[in-house]
Amino acid sequence: MEIFLPELIEHTSSVKNKFWLEEVESTNFWQLIIIENGSFTFEMAGKTETAEAYSAVVFPKDINFKRNITDEILLHNLSLSFEEDSIFLKRQGQYLIGKLPVDTELIKSTCEILNRFMGKEYLKIKDMAIKTLWTHALIPLLDNKFDSIPITNETVRLATEYIHDNIQNNLSVEFVARKFGFTALKFNRLFSKETGTPPSVYINRARLNKGARLLLETDLSINEISAACGFENQFYFHNRFKKFYGISPSGYRKRERAEN
Repeated sequence: MEIFLPELIEHTSSVKNKFWLEEVESTNFWQLIIIENGSFTFEMAGKTETAEAYSAVVFPKDINFKRNITDEILLHNLSLSFEEDSIFLKRQGQYLIGKLPVDTELIKSTCEILNRFMGKEYLKIKDMAIKTLWTHALIPLLDNKFDSIPITNETVRLATEYIHDNIQNNLSVEFVARKFGFTALKFNRLFSKETGTPPSVYINRARLNKGARLLLETDLSINEISAACGFENQFYFHNRFKKFYGISPSGYRKRERAEN
C-alpha cells in the first residue's frame, strides 16, 4: 500500500498574544500548526476543538476555518504541499484534518528538531521530521484500510482468514504457505501481488491491530493481550507496538479511553 506524504515548503515559529482571532475562507496550501505552549480553539468542518500544548493540528488546503487564541501561545507554523489533490487523498483513506492522533512524546521530539534547525538550509531535515509525524498520524486510517483490503484470489482470501483466526499461534510465512500448498517464495509473491503487502508484514500488522483492539475493548493485562496476539512475550509486544504506534500499549489504552 502506497503512503502519500506532504512536502514541507516553509516553517516559522512565533508567539501569539491573547485574544488573537483569525477567520480564513481557504488557503492554497496545507497548514500544520504544532503547539509548544498555550492553547487555542478552532472551528473546521462543522466541528469545534481545543488544541493544547504538544498537539498538532492540520488545516487542509481549500477549507474554511476559524482559530481563536485566548492565552499566549508558542507555535510552529508549517506550510505543506501535496502532489495529490484532496479528493485523491480521501479516496485513498489518507486525508488528515484537525488534531493529529499522535503521542505527545513524538510531537516533543519534532519540536526539538524544529527548534534546533531553524534556518531554511535545514528544510530537508525538518521535512523528514514532519514526514515521520505524518506517517504516525496516518496509522489509524491505514489500519482501517488494511482491514478492508479487497481480495479476489480465493487462496489468498482463505489465507488471510486463517491468519486472523489463528493469530494467537506462532505463525510464520513458511507455515501458512505450506498450509495452502505453496512454497514460501511463491506464496509471498502471490500474497504481495493480491494485497499489496508481504505476508510477514500482514501477519505483524494483524497481531498489532488485534492488540490495539483488545487494549481498547477489554481489561486484559498486557501479558494476556501479548499472548492472545501471538507474541513471544509482553516485552516483545511492548517494543513492536511502541515502534508501530509511537506509544506504549499502556499509554495507548489510557489515551484512547480518555478520548472515547
